[in-house]
Amino acid sequence: MKNRNEKHVDDAIVGGAKKGRLGRITDRALNTIAVADDGMPVDRALSHTIKTARDLGSNERRQLSELVYTVVKNRRKIQYRLHKALKACGKTAKVFDETMLIRFEVLIALLEMGAEVKSLENWDKYAYKRVPKLFEKLSRTTFKHKDFAVTYSLPAWIADRWSDAHGDSTAEKWAQSLLTRGPLTLRVNTMKANREEILERLITDHNIECEPTPRAPHGIIVRQPADIENLSLYREGIVEIQDEGSQLIVEAVAPKPGDKVLDACAGAGGKTLGLLACAQGKGEFVAVDINKKKLSELQRRAKRAGYNQVKTLDFDMIDLPKKYLAWADRVLVDTPCSGSGRLRRQPDTKWRLTEAELLGFAGKQFAILSRGVDAAKVGGIIIYATCSLFREENEAIVQRLLEENSKVRSIRLSDMSPNLPDEPWHYVEPGPDESGPDGFFISGFQKIA
Repeated sequence: MKNRNEKHVDDAIVGGAKKGRLGRITDRALNTIAVADDGMPVDRALSHTIKTARDLGSNERRQLSELVYTVVKNRRKIQYRLHKALKACGKTAKVFDETMLIRFEVLIALLEMGAEVKSLENWDKYAYKRVPKLFEKLSRTTFKHKDFAVTYSLPAWIADRWSDAHGDSTAEKWAQSLLTRGPLTLRVNTMKANREEILERLITDHNIECEPTPRAPHGIIVRQPADIENLSLYREGIVEIQDEGSQLIVEAVAPKPGDKVLDACAGAGGKTLGLLACAQGKGEFVAVDINKKKLSELQRRAKRAGYNQVKTLDFDMIDLPKKYLAWADRVLVDTPCSGSGRLRRQPDTKWRLTEAELLGFAGKQFAILSRGVDAAKVGGIIIYATCSLFREENEAIVQRLLEENSKVRSIRLSDMSPNLPDEPWHYVEPGPDESGPDGFFISGFQKIA
């Protein structure tokens, strides 16, 4: 049985337009955006739309995806341009219902993607003519704004926090980077192959353009659309899909063969599998997560990759059993967070996240990190990581731990891997182009008592 949101994707009628009336791509884009605005993550809404759109060819599916993500990523800029153009035409947004405004936004997104103004009529004739000369005015306007948060479609409060913590230049660079397309990046399972061999096979056997990641030693950036999950390399566990920044977190943990390793918030196990490969599959590995479904996926992926020694615990890390206290040589604490470093992949997050929610993460993050310290044996290493760019989830947590817990000291990340800097904590910055990693924060500690 379909859940409510999936049914909505299938049956939504935006502005009275049934499927096909505005064109196969336009209708699907409008419906997907409407469902995302109702609360479904845009990647899930789009995935369901594409899965059920059997009449769309591969080029149309890519065009649909690009159109939806252009709207969602650039929402603030698009809305600013729309409101300014409506004002120039003697109108205000208040006189239009929500569905008509979305139709306007889609047409502006097409302009952003390089469409000629006259071609917009073919996408949505009624919306195009609803306000005479609206899109002609927009097409003639060169967009400039002194506020980078408007130019790069970032909520003002996020831009302010990044500017206060890291300076205007870094904040603007991040905002711009998070509008790029996230790369498809692979990690080679070094228990089965080496990177040079897999690069050669991808290029020669599958005609896939790719290149090595610049920092992660086992990563490959795929430079073109590719159905990786249907390749034998993926089905046999030789490669996994994993961002370069995520791979660098595994580099920081750096378990040795025979180590006892605890992954505190393992999820579906991408980093757990990387840790297994790093330790050559030798040692004891415990993956903890509150989500039993994700742990089942971890076990499935581990079996495909050739690992049978992962023990999974469906606990909140705070409730970690006593037998695992002072147990681990290596602990990875990759806590739930705002996800702000991955906004180019999940751009709707920036429109849903609130300051109150951001501040609410900190208490849980500190509690999980503290329990991670408890899980480490004396001399053990604890790596704290997030996919966040907010100081409140990163440096503030590190500083609080060092102030309140005398059992740990900071360590240089370069002591763990030559691919990391000579610092106790480090931001893996997003982008700045379509081959760059997502944004992550990594910090390291050693338990001394």
